[in-house]
Amino acid sequence: MRRSLSSDPRVAAVDARPLSERIGEAALVVAHPDDEILWFSSIFAAVKGIFVCYLDVPGQSTWTAGRRAVAAAYPMDNVVFLGLTESVAIYGADWNNPSVVDEGLDVSPRTGTLEGFDAGLYRENYHRLHALLENHLIGYSTVITHNPWGEYGHEEHVQVYRAVSSLSRTMSFDVWYSNYCSNRSYRLMLESLSGFRSNAEAFATQPAAAEPIESLYRRNDCWTWSFDDYRYFPQEYFIPDRPADAKADLGSTLPLNFIKVEDRAPPPWSVTWRRRLRRAKRRLKSWSHSE
Repeated sequence: MRRSLSSDPRVAAVDARPLSERIGEAALVVAHPDDEILWFSSIFAAVKGIFVCYLDVPGQSTWTAGRRAVAAAYPMDNVVFLGLTESVAIYGADWNNPSVVDEGLDVSPRTGTLEGFDAGLYRENYHRLHALLENHLIGYSTVITHNPWGEYGHEEHVQVYRAVSSLSRTMSFDVWYSNYCSNRSYRLMLESLSGFRSNAEAFATQPAAAEPIESLYRRNDCWTWSFDDYRYFPQEYFIPDRPADAKADLGSTLPLNFIKVEDRAPPPWSVTWRRRLRRAKRRLKSWSHSE
């Protein structure tokens, strides 16, 4: 049963049931391959459909080839790779004074932006993403996605959230987002504080379910978490979105999964060296177990 909180047509109808009761009917929309387990390990195996927005990465042929291989071999049949080419917009926003625009964040070349960065493509991708998701999300009443500040601070995560949130106003589905935050993204998180509601729901993370997927990404050299070996939090919380034009002077506090990240991209040689070291360690561990 669905009910409307307001007669204002700009306010989407909401499902009165707790999120836990409708996970099996929900769609999960993530920006990049591996985001489904980095930020949504608690629910990725339970949702009805998973939509992965971006695939190819200009300037990163290894990641592109690896992601294509993962998409072909993915062990779940409810995952759709939409195939948009990344704009490589990470590190393109001023996270000390983030400026939100319709397409996500205002991005431009800065110290730390990566090879392949394309501000024009970033803006174009919003409209492409909007059109693709409008077709794929037909029939869903609940959509889970990235939060308005992009978890640890990723410009394309913010873009995906804004596209999904915009569609919710015309397609009348509920939006829930994750509770991850970092030292880079907390300023933008604070701007969204009045959007928090006290009825966030907790779900236990599922490292065991995520491990085979993580291994698939690692084997294909496209596991993108480059800061350090990733560790799963015990729980993830999901927060119900509020309409973009709904204003409030007060907000409710809630637990944050807070992580610390580097302010700018590590040097390419550092990322490559660490990945090779981790791969060598895994091989040594595998050999020792087989003896």
